[in-house]
Amino acid sequence: MTAPRGPSDPVPAASSVTVVERATLESSQQRNLNRVLRGLPGVNLHRAGSGTTLSSVSVRGVQSGQGQFTLDGIPLYSGVSGAFNLSAWPADALERIEVVRGVTAPRYGGRGAGGVIRLFTRDERESGGFVHLEGGSYGALSSSIGAGAAGDAGRLTVTANDDEVFDGISHADQENGNPERDGYHGRLGAARFALAPAHRFTLDGSLLYKRSRAEIDGPGTLPDGRPGLRDDLTAFGIEETWVAQTQPSVALNRRWNSSLQLGFTRNRVATRVRDTPFGFDNRLLLARWTNDHLLYEGAPGPTGDRATTGSAVSFRWGGEVQQEEGGNQFDRPGLPLHGARTIYTGLTESQAWLGRMSGFAGVRVDHYDDLGMHPTAYGGLAYAATNALTVRASGGNTYRAPAFHELFFIPFSGQPGLEPERSVGADLGIDWSPRPASHLSLTGYYSRLDDLIQLTFAPELPGLFVSENIAEARIWGFEVEGEYRWGSSIDSGFEYTYANSTDLVHDRELRKRPRHQGRIYTDWQTMHAPLSVFIEAVYRGRHFDDDANQLLLEDAVYLNAQASYRVNQNVLFYVRGENLNDDRTPETFSFGVPGAAVFGGVRVELP
Repeated sequence: MTAPRGPSDPVPAASSVTVVERATLESSQQRNLNRVLRGLPGVNLHRAGSGTTLSSVSVRGVQSGQGQFTLDGIPLYSGVSGAFNLSAWPADALERIEVVRGVTAPRYGGRGAGGVIRLFTRDERESGGFVHLEGGSYGALSSSIGAGAAGDAGRLTVTANDDEVFDGISHADQENGNPERDGYHGRLGAARFALAPAHRFTLDGSLLYKRSRAEIDGPGTLPDGRPGLRDDLTAFGIEETWVAQTQPSVALNRRWNSSLQLGFTRNRVATRVRDTPFGFDNRLLLARWTNDHLLYEGAPGPTGDRATTGSAVSFRWGGEVQQEEGGNQFDRPGLPLHGARTIYTGLTESQAWLGRMSGFAGVRVDHYDDLGMHPTAYGGLAYAATNALTVRASGGNTYRAPAFHELFFIPFSGQPGLEPERSVGADLGIDWSPRPASHLSLTGYYSRLDDLIQLTFAPELPGLFVSENIAEARIWGFEVEGEYRWGSSIDSGFEYTYANSTDLVHDRELRKRPRHQGRIYTDWQTMHAPLSVFIEAVYRGRHFDDDANQLLLEDAVYLNAQASYRVNQNVLFYVRGENLNDDRTPETFSFGVPGAAVFGGVRVELP
């Protein structure tokens, strides 16, 4: 269900990346990112409660309060440190998802040492529309509608989505005597356009707004006397996100292309827990200017495939300015809980192709007006040993300043004394495609981190967690993903991640980093009927949920299945079962997990 590479905005062959294209998103009928990302190589995802609220997300064991996700190149903020409301991102609004793993994240607007998850708004290349309706367990009702218009001068795509959960599970674990049902409401609107008003000049851009309101719970005392999450009949959390960006590009000549991206994003969180209000507001303005030069282009080989037989050298240079602001909505006397910073960046990068060898190397120099100057570098090499086998390696270093909500969102989860995070890392991998529609990728990685920023369990706080630094940490492991096509009607695949994550100072496992996780799946398209069946098993290994390694959460397996029937070219019905084995093992201590659920839906393509 995933492809190892092939993004339209090229990721160098030396990078470790998983791509989920629009066709895969549509055929899977998955409603949101919570379901799409689960089990992907290197992605560590833990739901906090019903799955309609925040989920802890890390890539190769590293979280980021800003830049873990990007949308059309604009870095996004998390609700709290390393936790995102993935249910508020419907798959119908996205064109493509790229999980770029490793320390090359700064190349794509991210800051995290483990990688970046790149989201791209939906971009229809032909005129038409769609309607997608779904309902099912827990009183869930979802609807999406979209339309696209395309012509010689440009194209426009708009999408809108509404999600309701009227009878959800308790945000707090029901096993601890929490019978309350928590509801959810989310909506999203997005638009993307691309224009070609003149020869060699293009203009594209996107707009997005999303808002979600979830009923949540608050801190209390569990039946066994330990602190944890308990029912709170009046608690709620509201999150709003705005994103806008536009990018004019001009081909100054055949070998020089220049572009300027202007972007804005804002994330606002407002919550009430135990009758106490909390809130935080983050804003970012961005201007990114890049220039791409084709310095050398050799003649292609006999096959005409320059990627494996020709040679070329390209060079990129440019600059970036970011203006960040963030503030707690309830400043304290004598303790200002807000901040602002400006970041000036200079960047250069070179790429080269020589026969079957390719490589890239880049340098960024970031100047923070509050933290000084910090250079980062990255690079990689790839060698196509055969037409089917590629060996690759990449490495570099990263620097991440704490986001303002990681510093000042107190007493909910902020920690004013956080230090910036630094890392150095590398990976080595192979990609093998022995036949069409079949592939195998294996990647080993290592990273060393100083002042790793993460959330830790803090039962005395309203949010139960607080940001902290881990003075010295080491994370290493390997990722495997493969897919094989059995004839013309059956695809089977698997994804597996092993991660060894250690707090080197205390010689303990890092919180929320299971050593083993993965999934296996089979997708069967029947030969004599327009019916397809998809079955998967997702595994999450046991892990500790606190720094002291006292709160051990056991492993879990989720069995999912889906059957789809296409009435005609434009109408498709489906039924999907999730967690059919009803595994309710908590993913976060004292938080609930949805049990077995069944959903049904219809998708209609409009001419």
